Amino acid sequence: MPQAGLMKALDPKVPPMWLPYISVADVDAAAKRVARLGGKVHAEPSDIPGIGRFAVFADPSGATFAVMTPTAAK
Repeated sequence: MPQAGLMKALDPKVPPMWLPYISVADVDAAAKRVARLGGKVHAEPSDIPGIGRFAVFADPSGATFAVMTPTAAK
């Protein structure tokens, strides 16, 4: 199972950064919980074909992180 990934920035104005991902059982439930606890949803839950489901958030202090549920290996 992959443990890291790299990609070019989708927006050239965004500086290089690290985005930690946390594995969760249910991305949609995590999004609801983050919003309920005062965090901000930067990217709503969505699917990455062949990879999994993910979303991007900021906690109430502004720290950004993502959650992901990988697609089951076949």
